[in-house]
Amino acid sequence: MSLGERLREATKNDDDYVEEWSALWDVVKSPWWTRAWIFQEFVVAPSAIFLHSHQHVTWERLHSAMSVLIHSQRADDDHIPTVHRRINPVPSLEMVATLTQQKAHWTGVQDLKTLLSRSRKTSASNLRDKIYAVIGLADSGYNIVPNYEQPLNDVLIETTRRIIEFENSLSVLVYGSQLSQNIHLPSWVIDWTQTGNRDECLFPQSDLISPGTAETPFKFQVATGDRPALMVWGAYYGSVCAVKKHPHFSVTKGWLVDEVRVRSQGNDSEPFLCKTGVEDDDELWDLQGSVAAVFLRRSGHGYRLISPASPNNKYKQDWPIAQSDTCELQRISII
Repeated sequence: MSLGERLREATKNDDDYVEEWSALWDVVKSPWWTRAWIFQEFVVAPSAIFLHSHQHVTWERLHSAMSVLIHSQRADDDHIPTVHRRINPVPSLEMVATLTQQKAHWTGVQDLKTLLSRSRKTSASNLRDKIYAVIGLADSGYNIVPNYEQPLNDVLIETTRRIIEFENSLSVLVYGSQLSQNIHLPSWVIDWTQTGNRDECLFPQSDLISPGTAETPFKFQVATGDRPALMVWGAYYGSVCAVKKHPHFSVTKGWLVDEVRVRSQGNDSEPFLCKTGVEDDDELWDLQGSVAAVFLRRSGHGYRLISPASPNNKYKQDWPIAQSDTCELQRISII
């Protein structure tokens, strides 16, 4: 019987099993799991065996156990309550599950945005390592070279710019959020060093507005300066006319998502989901090169990025409007 199967069968009366699991739990709760460089070292290792006292476990068995525990917690499952009481206070639980899941599906190279998103949950004495620790797992075409002499904000600006240039896409903007924005950075730059709230996962790829085809012209420019602006082309859709400030439980329980209504230029009002932070009069834009519409806020001579937008399913077929031959594209500056 696998470790995962035994976890499924464990009950509050299974004291012997709980004690057996507790011995392994000393390994699971180690701060080792949360260190930034462990992500690369563990994922690319040909094999991994964990030792504790006179016991050992392979990473495959650990992965099986973590999958069961994480699933049961998210589903509010009550079939292994005694084990849950032991593990709930352990902050490294989700990181262990993330790392073993990553290793189980590792193919050699991964999308840098996904790697950086997961690296947000790690710890590092030098915050640059939250970026540099994972670039070796991504395509070399991103051309990000570690430079510990470069100011952190410059590293973050350069990283987002390299992602946009290499991918020829604005898909990185889906990771932006007004809630976690570093005020010293342009709003289009993602701060991968901040501990990631799960709000960044509210818009999985399957729920995003479909990107344009590879043939769609994508024009952008990054201005120079301490706070460079991102100049892009996009189509204005409408302005926010109402905001519901509460978690949207139809997405997933407890995640902070607001539901807003956007009044289009035709005066119709349609519902959208967004990360918390969108306000009345914020504008909904569809940008060329983006995989999702975004909410922008006027600021001086440009706009600030507030949140990606996700429409209800019934409206998905109308997007992306910026790819239409009939829409009016405007050149705007995101600052």
